[in-house]
Amino acid sequence: MSVSQFFNWTIALAMLLPIAACATSQTIEKPAANLTGVWRGETRVIPCPANMLATETGRCNAINRITFNLRQTDSALEGTYGCGIGTLVCRDANTTTYGTVTSGTVSGRNVFMRVLLPGDLSSCLYNGFVTSPGAMWGDYRCYQGGGLVEYGQWQVSRAQGEPPPWRPE
Repeated sequence: MSVSQFFNWTIALAMLLPIAACATSQTIEKPAANLTGVWRGETRVIPCPANMLATETGRCNAINRITFNLRQTDSALEGTYGCGIGTLVCRDANTTTYGTVTSGTVSGRNVFMRVLLPGDLSSCLYNGFVTSPGAMWGDYRCYQGGGLVEYGQWQVSRAQGEPPPWRPE
């Protein structure tokens, strides 16, 4: 095989690998609960090492009140997000008080949600678990301009007065 043929095969293989990777599918388990409804709780900015550059000055250990209003269809989640003052205003001088859950999935007890925040054009990824039909928790990471701007933990409970969750049969 000549160098030119080897080079052509390498380029062809490099172009096909991403397509093959997209073709593989992850198995989605039956959701453990229906998450449709209003969920309220909080986020906490942690960990807080001295050299942490990802967080705004003064937000170490900040607590914010959060609300998710979710709609679940099979394993897909969508909805809205709200942030309220806890021990500090919401991130980016309180410009991130609302957002949209643009894509989310529930697989067994695992939950993933992407929240787009138009106030500062950031995106937060919430990964977590359904710990009971009325509670979820996990960690989150917020990105802006390609860089990590905040990370921490979140926990929410189903709001009072919401219909009880159903379990798919």
